[in-house]
Amino acid sequence: MPLPRPTTPHQETAEGPYTATHRAHRPKVTELERKVAKPSRPAYSDHFRALRNATYHLTVFPLAAWTRKKIDRIRRSFLWKGEENANGGHCLVNWPTVARPKELGGLGVPDLDKFGRALRLRWLWLEWTDSSRPWSGTDVPCNRENRLLFQASTLITIGDGNKARFWTDAWLDGEAPMNLAPNLFLMVARKGRSVRQELQSNNWVNRLRNRINTAEQVEEFISLWLRIQTVQLQEGVNDSITWRWTANGSYTTRSAYRIQFKGAYSAFSSNLIWKADTENKCKVFMWILIKEKILTADNLQKRRWPCHEHCVLCNGPLETAVHLCFNCGFAKAVWNQVFTWEGINTDLLQM
Repeated sequence: MPLPRPTTPHQETAEGPYTATHRAHRPKVTELERKVAKPSRPAYSDHFRALRNATYHLTVFPLAAWTRKKIDRIRRSFLWKGEENANGGHCLVNWPTVARPKELGGLGVPDLDKFGRALRLRWLWLEWTDSSRPWSGTDVPCNRENRLLFQASTLITIGDGNKARFWTDAWLDGEAPMNLAPNLFLMVARKGRSVRQELQSNNWVNRLRNRINTAEQVEEFISLWLRIQTVQLQEGVNDSITWRWTANGSYTTRSAYRIQFKGAYSAFSSNLIWKADTENKCKVFMWILIKEKILTADNLQKRRWPCHEHCVLCNGPLETAVHLCFNCGFAKAVWNQVFTWEGINTDLLQM
């Protein structure tokens, strides 16, 4: 159902107070709801077109929690049921797994939070690399999380020190001073000054004078001071920036999105599924099979749904995905016939 429009600016909706964020996000949510309401074949392309438009929206507007949940619910319903509403019983695999890249065991559906963050990093990249943009010098729509990811994803090479920010950019041996000396960073009032401004006449030292009181602050100051002694500014050479996650050192949305899954892994080789020469519905079925989420008797019992406990084909043991697709006598007969068609020795098939 479309979101209710309050009659006054202070009235609350089911998702919370009605604010400018609601006004910005409401049209995209409503458009997605309308496209999925009647899932005819044209509506499928309309759905993806509407979703694409919503992703452009993410470049400027971070999704509020209620918006993300609403859009994810629409996408989840569309994926598992092809209709507007789907409950938990229709969803075979949890959404965080679905929203992982295929090579990491997911279905490749974009995670809206991570994807929006990757899109917005482009503002920070262009702020560094292209000062001719009309919005250059204004505040960009990036929050602290966006800036921390950008900081961790870039390497600054110091030239004359006019561009790089002393505290927040990763210019000192690939690290940002705010990370090397977090206690000192909290004491600094003007955190956006350039490297050149702070190194000139040791201004960064003067701003901390008579304010260092604890052993941790003293230790951080000495460590930072020693590192800075090796820095030499190069007159006439501009500061440069390198993106860590691409071979050519340039930002891409794809690399910014994928790096947010760093540390994740897949327990199986996804290429065996997604590179197979078959229809997508077969690939998705195999993916669900590997995830052991097919609604066979064992999974139905976990959901406390009524079911026939034994395999309905061979009346054998408990019906599981492995039994249904490989160990059942009927499945073996199908596999033997396929092997015969392909000219493969069926003795190699050990089941």
